Amino acid sequence: MVKILTHFAHMSYQTALAQIPDVEFYHVIDPDGGVFNVDERPKCAWESGAKCPPNVYPVLAKDVNPADYDLLLIHWHPLIAPFCSKWPTLPAVMTEHTWPYKNFPGEVNRWKNIRHKYMQHTVFITPSSQKAWDAERDEQSSHIYHSIDVSAFHQKTDYSSKAIMTTTNEMITRDWACGFSLWANVLGVPNKAYFDDISLYGYGNDNIGKVSKGSRTREEILDLLVNTGVYFNPSLMSPIPMSLLEAAAVGTPIVSTTYCEPGNIFENNVHGIFSNDPVESRSGIQYMLDNPNDAKRMADNAREVVEELFNPEQFIEAWSKVFKKVCE
Repeated sequence: MVKILTHFAHMSYQTALAQIPDVEFYHVIDPDGGVFNVDERPKCAWESGAKCPPNVYPVLAKDVNPADYDLLLIHWHPLIAPFCSKWPTLPAVMTEHTWPYKNFPGEVNRWKNIRHKYMQHTVFITPSSQKAWDAERDEQSSHIYHSIDVSAFHQKTDYSSKAIMTTTNEMITRDWACGFSLWANVLGVPNKAYFDDISLYGYGNDNIGKVSKGSRTREEILDLLVNTGVYFNPSLMSPIPMSLLEAAAVGTPIVSTTYCEPGNIFENNVHGIFSNDPVESRSGIQYMLDNPNDAKRMADNAREVVEELFNPEQFIEAWSKVFKKVCE
């Protein structure tokens, strides 16, 4: 049994990690800040109210004995130095979920140097992310796509809906990555909207207007996706938005930018409408709504891409090899 000392970060991703056999995950919590600084302390072991995998356990930072664990797994930049400095005897693995801030070379070099100082291995969630972080030739790194079990998703059967949906948290404050300005331009919100039924889900969007519908659980989001007409992804600097993959997995027609990985794995007019031009994206959304049969054709093709590239068995096998290599 491999025992991994880690922390809560991304529920869907860590639920997939928990499917790896013969591995236990111990999520460090430091609710009172007795071990780490306020900005560095992990506060919860799992998302409140959500079902936690049976092989994920909470552990207080003050009670950690590094001799009881095999390695560190870190998902968040600010925890690299604190965790690795606190438990230096444990080999460390980093999951790089992000894209370099505005592609600044200084940002790339800063975290590249930190990872090399502390990490035995870094897993990037897409090949394009690995390249953006200047780690293509780094033998201490690899890329592993997300795990998406399409068979577990409700499948869309009715393509008559005229609703348009986007899921993003804190969209305005993260405009550089999430593409709020592009989203607003394409849809004509929050003022004169080009479409009648627009919904934005996620926290931190209350100042956008009535199209912002607040946060929802993952199960609620999946139900909404099944019943929406088009999922619009305006992201600019996200390695691969999980919401886009989930939309494709349930068979929702997608319109998206081509930045980062979507432009590498999806083809325009084959798997959906893919463009970075606001006018083309707007007309693409209208085309999907007006042509449900063709929208379904493209949605079916997109689902096949997710089934092939984001296969859970591949995810489990690749991560198992990483853990085995680092623990040797």
